[in-house]
Amino acid sequence: MNEVHLLTTPTCIDFAETAGESPKVSASLADWWKQFSIDKPSLFNGPVAACRHCELTPSGALRIDWYETDYAHYLQRVAVNPITTPARAIFCSVALLATSGDLLVGRMAEETASPGRLQLPGGNVTVGRTGLLSAESCAVEACREFQEEIGIKLRPDQLTLWRIKVGGRSDDVGIIFLCEPGRSEDEIRVAFDLHVKAVRQAGMSSEFEELLFVDTNFFAGGISEEWVDYLPVVARELGQSPAERKSL
Repeated sequence: MNEVHLLTTPTCIDFAETAGESPKVSASLADWWKQFSIDKPSLFNGPVAACRHCELTPSGALRIDWYETDYAHYLQRVAVNPITTPARAIFCSVALLATSGDLLVGRMAEETASPGRLQLPGGNVTVGRTGLLSAESCAVEACREFQEEIGIKLRPDQLTLWRIKVGGRSDDVGIIFLCEPGRSEDEIRVAFDLHVKAVRQAGMSSEFEELLFVDTNFFAGGISEEWVDYLPVVARELGQSPAERKSL
């Protein structure tokens, strides 16, 4: 397994679109999804962005060569081993610190593709109506995911581009935004409980079944399969003081 690295905030993010998978690979994925999703009707196979190549340029900018694929391609790597053409996902997440200083994480619900797993609020990056990706569009996406999962509406100007996650189990690329709005754990839990109730009344399922507020000690001696691979590294860096976090 590759080690997880959190890159400090680049001067900018340059997204460059590249060609997608071949028709043969796309047809194979469609056939696989048709069979796989029979027992998982709650899963939706929508479009997602995947990383072809990622590197820091001499100027300090981050270049991400991406292509459009679908959720089936992303999910296939979890269900099939070995996989001939794995998708290297691009995701956006919100690292929110409560007034206690602890980090908000959610436990994925039973109906999701990764039941019981702990992760930050967020999701795979999708291409909007413009067909373009940018740091700004990722911030909008992160706010949308946060509201869908937690029930609290954030604005993009409340988010600060904080770290870029690379490496790890699947070498996914994560655009991680920091949010320090000064909300208490109780306030967040109340909003989440109301959100889950409304989602269930609408006949749908909530992505998170539980919220936790954790610090670095939470991961000591734990089982790594219980959370996404980057989470302990994020918690460790956020455990620093604000001045120390900026200098990392």
